[in-house]
Amino acid sequence: MNNGGWGLKSAIFFIIVMCLSILVTMIMYNRTITSLFGADPNSLTYGDIEDELLHAARNYTNNFYYKVLEDGDNDYVTVKSLEQNKIINTIKDPRNKDITCTGYVNFYRQNGQNYYAPYLKCGNNYQTLGYRAEYDA
Repeated sequence: MNNGGWGLKSAIFFIIVMCLSILVTMIMYNRTITSLFGADPNSLTYGDIEDELLHAARNYTNNFYYKVLEDGDNDYVTVKSLEQNKIINTIKDPRNKDITCTGYVNFYRQNGQNYYAPYLKCGNNYQTLGYRAEYDA
């Protein structure tokens, strides 16, 4: 008996068409916003690089640091050391790929918690607030 309603095949076909339409709309929206504002979704920001440094320093203290961090400990690891230990690759300035960035991460333990503060310097284009060259040796 057919009451003129949708069958299972018709309902599934409709759902698939709607999902594809939504997917195409989302892709077109993303491309439009990107082209309007000139953003490159594949480019890194300085903040992204600092976040990568933070994660690399955690890896360094867990796998390469010579002692267990205890309350009151305070130390630094340079970008150069992270590169030499193959934790990160050479960091290039997102604004100018000819400039190699340097920096360091200050890590310390306080009240049973490890803290990491990344500092980055990319030529004259960027420098993290509080950066001190004497730690970037």
